[in-house]
Amino acid sequence: MKNTITMIGENYYINATKIPNKVFDQELTEYRIEDRECLIHNLIQWISECRGSRENEKIEMIADLKMIMNLDEEFILSSISTNHYLYGNSDEFNIQCEEILRKL
Repeated sequence: MKNTITMIGENYYINATKIPNKVFDQELTEYRIEDRECLIHNLIQWISECRGSRENEKIEMIADLKMIMNLDEEFILSSISTNHYLYGNSDEFNIQCEEILRKL
């Protein structure tokens, strides 16, 4: 099943089901919903703040930024523990959307 993420006001929805903030605030799932444009803005800011020993981090963030900028999706899933992103209609994206829905 293809899952769709939308936002109405301050609330995220998967397939028209409202996702309470507690799901993400309490880190109940490995992935959180991110607005792609906000994530791009945050990555640019974090890249500009990288100094010295964080050069490897900076290189990874630049690669992530390039990849995310080339996406068409408005919302993506971002891992809370790594720099892994899910988007589109991939099996992994759909599995993680279903996992988020199970946490309600």
